Amino acid sequence: MSESAAADAPEVIRRFADLVALVSERPTAAVEQRALVKDVIDAAKREAGTLTLGADGTLSSAAGIVALPLIAKRFKGHGVEELAITGKAAVADVFDLARMLAAEPSGADPAAAFAGRAAV
Repeated sequence: MSESAAADAPEVIRRFADLVALVSERPTAAVEQRALVKDVIDAAKREAGTLTLGADGTLSSAAGIVALPLIAKRFKGHGVEELAITGKAAVADVFDLARMLAAEPSGADPAAAFAGRAAV
């Protein structure tokens, strides 16, 4: 596991952070990415998770503040304030969110671009 050493975060959040890091670091590792998406979905079915970006740049979950620097950086860059993953999440949606967060923010308005693509 990469930055998901934030062991106090809910499992679904740790798995999702691992997925974003994997997609960012090894974008062609399709087999591993699919396995991790399944892990995220399975974890969400057991317990949903929400991440919220605070005004001070820290991420928090139901367990409190979590140390996920890559996720915090990408939330800020893409203008994401909160992300919830529930047991109803579709594989394609989780994969798309991970890919969007793994990508560096770009364009004139990365927050609007992310919101437009993430609205499902």
